[in-house]
Amino acid sequence: MWKKVILTLSAITCVFMSTSCSSDSTSLDYNPYEEYTISISWWGGDERHEATEKAIELFEEKYPNIHVDVDYGSWSGWSDKIFEEYETGTCTDVIQVNYDWLVTLSYDGSGFYDLESLSEYIELDNFSSSVLEFGRRNGILNVIPASITGRCLFYNTSTYEKAGVVELPKTWDDLFDIAPAFNEIDSYPLNADDNTGFTAWYIALAYEQQKTGKEFITANGEIGFTVDDIADALQFYKDLQDAGVVRSIAEITEQDGDDDLYNTIAWTSGTIGGIAEWGSSISKYQATLEDSNSLVMGDFLTMDNALNSGWMYKPSLLFAINKDTEYPVQSAMLLNFLYNDPDGVEALGTTRGIPVSSSALETLEGLNLLNDNDITYASNNLVLDSNLILISPYLENSDMQTFYNDAIKAVSLELLTPTEAAESMYANIIYTLDSLKEGK
Repeated sequence: MWKKVILTLSAITCVFMSTSCSSDSTSLDYNPYEEYTISISWWGGDERHEATEKAIELFEEKYPNIHVDVDYGSWSGWSDKIFEEYETGTCTDVIQVNYDWLVTLSYDGSGFYDLESLSEYIELDNFSSSVLEFGRRNGILNVIPASITGRCLFYNTSTYEKAGVVELPKTWDDLFDIAPAFNEIDSYPLNADDNTGFTAWYIALAYEQQKTGKEFITANGEIGFTVDDIADALQFYKDLQDAGVVRSIAEITEQDGDDDLYNTIAWTSGTIGGIAEWGSSISKYQATLEDSNSLVMGDFLTMDNALNSGWMYKPSLLFAINKDTEYPVQSAMLLNFLYNDPDGVEALGTTRGIPVSSSALETLEGLNLLNDNDITYASNNLVLDSNLILISPYLENSDMQTFYNDAIKAVSLELLTPTEAAESMYANIIYTLDSLKEGK
């Protein structure tokens, strides 16, 4: 599921005999003649891993007295791993975090290092106040996003051509209309699960938010749906499954096992005609297709008389510094290199989405790496140009995702009716939100 790799370069010898090669306590000092070892963790696909390793190699070349241990893996199971490390005090110095982790790991803002106290080493003026606001808890700057992202719709045009479907869907009704053509070639126009139930619920959620004009979970952690709203969303998911728009949970389990979708035969063979995926992560899906150019972006699906956009956006792939790090300055230097340094930015490219750092954008534009032919760039522009809903930091909580997953599975396998599953989900969500808001 994950692996550890240690990157090292030849270290320079400490020049001053009176100075040890490592400190015994946290220090805001940096001595270019002293040797340091820090660590960083992140999740992603192979493209992101390779790009980040390259950036870290360049960082070590620029600062040969700072060595970086790296810890990375795929998203599956990653949050459980990091939460366990957080509880045991074994997290890396620099940590890539998900937006919802702020609520759980830093309820009062003290869960991560205050990045503004390191502003001498992190060029915060490259980030707008609104971007930095995403990373504050209780007024304390805990994290900085790498990008802004939304779940966009991407389609494999090769599969659509085989099905004889010329136009990409624009409405929910379009999905139902084209499903029979896909089913004739044993394929599906859209994928609605990723072994967690969250993708399926997200799609149903976008539909129900458009239909009701409500937000499922508000920014301050209040539930905006009734039991009937949740039941209607679950029924919509079941309708998608019954119509052959998406695979059932039983089919997904049999065909994919525990593999991430982008590594499955269902995806690489073209059985799946479309996906709803974060724009900042779409490159890993492109990379596993025989023809990466066959993957294109579509419009956000909608309905007549939609009461809001339904679809959501969020700050993405945020980085924090461990509050207990022994080397905050060195960690901040690494963070700044990845966010703002031209060499680090070029190495990372768009593997974490389109950067929100102004200097990073300038670097990538100067290298002609940002253009409409790049699917990551195109999806970023679509998100920024659309009137989307800011995702609640509570919505992606791991416990909450368990409730979505349980409900989707129960409805898909017909173990519960949508109403029965909705009643259970609603009660569990109310209890969990109350606990999260109390910092428990």
